[in-house]
Amino acid sequence: SEAASGSLRVTFTRLVSFPLRDIFAVECRVTSLGFSGNVTVESELNPDVRNFTDASDPRVASGSGQMLRTVRRSCADGFLSAEVETLRSKRRLLCAVLHDTDGTYTDTENAPLRFSSGFCLHDGETVTFHKYSIYRELLADGDEAAAYSALRSCRDSGFAALSSAQRSFLDAFWANARVTVSDDPALQTQLDLCLYGMLCSAGTDGKSN
Repeated sequence: SEAASGSLRVTFTRLVSFPLRDIFAVECRVTSLGFSGNVTVESELNPDVRNFTDASDPRVASGSGQMLRTVRRSCADGFLSAEVETLRSKRRLLCAVLHDTDGTYTDTENAPLRFSSGFCLHDGETVTFHKYSIYRELLADGDEAAAYSALRSCRDSGFAALSSAQRSFLDAFWANARVTVSDDPALQTQLDLCLYGMLCSAGTDGKSN
């Protein structure tokens, strides 16, 4: 910031969609508390993902953490995007990011793709910023274009629409799937957590798990 005094309250809300399984979104709210000055929000897409490894821990992999190869990366048409390929099975995956505010895009070799947006904030004001992302396996021709279209649709509908759809999905899930236990809150919490874990991990498209 360029201000000499005051502070900022920054609140993040993250949503991984159940109705749209390959969509996730982040809402960032920046509120001035006695602050006046320029603020810059930066967002990244890092395709150089490496798994955690530890040769001394049998619970995790001990080999190379590099499991993906970057095939293509770009900053075009408002998207940060990267296409990657698994080293062994050669399956392809697209990750793309779209924001709901104007800004600048940077693609520097051997560095994450970056988006930057600046604004002026005064005491008591709040600015809200949204980041929409998609992870989608590319199985057929047209999958990439469909992924970009889905991301644009989410951006145009807005974060509130994603939140509302999420709430409706979870309300319906718990109405049909919850196992209730009387007079044992601890056991109820454990059962709820187990069911929620299954919901998060079970595939519904016949291909994923």
